[in-house]
Amino acid sequence: MKKLLTLTLITALALGFSACDKDPDEVTPTAQAELNRAIVYSYEQPQSFLVKLYGEGSTETYASYDTEHFGISIGAPLNVGKDNITFVISEEDLKSNLSGAYTLKTLPDVSEGQVDVTYSYLRDAHTRSIITSDKSNIEGHFTISAHDTKRHLVSGTYELVIPNAYDPTVDQFTEPNLRRCDISISGSFTNVKVIQE
Repeated sequence: MKKLLTLTLITALALGFSACDKDPDEVTPTAQAELNRAIVYSYEQPQSFLVKLYGEGSTETYASYDTEHFGISIGAPLNVGKDNITFVISEEDLKSNLSGAYTLKTLPDVSEGQVDVTYSYLRDAHTRSIITSDKSNIEGHFTISAHDTKRHLVSGTYELVIPNAYDPTVDQFTEPNLRRCDISISGSFTNVKVIQE
């Protein structure tokens, strides 16, 4: 009986010590992201605007990293909204540990930037308006503020303006008098898991 009690006590102590040895950081925190978009029709009178804010729980994020690119996409699920923003950085433009501020590849000289930006707006169930930084003038920044190399998590912020853009809510090829607008997009992402490909 004493032997059984001793073994039980040793086992309990071993389990207790192993539990204490576990790193509390092993629990992966929940990913969070927000995306805020405003379409401002400032080139017509009276001025008008469309604003959409996607907070925690109303966005989907995906980040990946391979030998050639790092990319992150933040958007609204189809049942929630219509907006999506994607940032892609080539391997040669990545900073050490990924963290840092990146300039946008945009007109008039895309070779001066580091981040390709694609904004898309779902017009209906089958079509999207797509604006890319290599074909547009986009002002702003993309910053990775933290990269947890152990758990492969990234956090950061972004803010950009697409001035004098075609209205993404309508088809520019079928609308004869398509109005122009300024599109402002900003947001943040926290603890997004980076998939190694």
